[in-house]
Amino acid sequence: GHVCGTEGIPSALVTLEMTESQIAAQTLTDRSQTSYRKFMAGVANEQDWARLFAAKAIAEKWPLDITSRARTPTRLAAYVRKVVRRGAKLIVLDYLQALQVCRIP
Repeated sequence: GHVCGTEGIPSALVTLEMTESQIAAQTLTDRSQTSYRKFMAGVANEQDWARLFAAKAIAEKWPLDITSRARTPTRLAAYVRKVVRRGAKLIVLDYLQALQVCRIP
């Protein structure tokens, strides 16, 4: 979130460990300085929700694309081409070991 949120650098995140919604929830609770666990447990208070929605309003303007669907080298390459065409300057791949590689017998 820092590079695209603070610096405004168009970025992309390929996550093979978490879903897009999990990344978004974790990022928003980090940025709003609220507890991810409180939201997941259903015990967040009004102030927590207000800070979360304020962080969401800011994050929606970030030049950031997130996917968890590029799980093969072919899909990853296609996704990278797409986000580069859209102007991405930084692409982060989370959990490279989870990339599914076809093995030829």
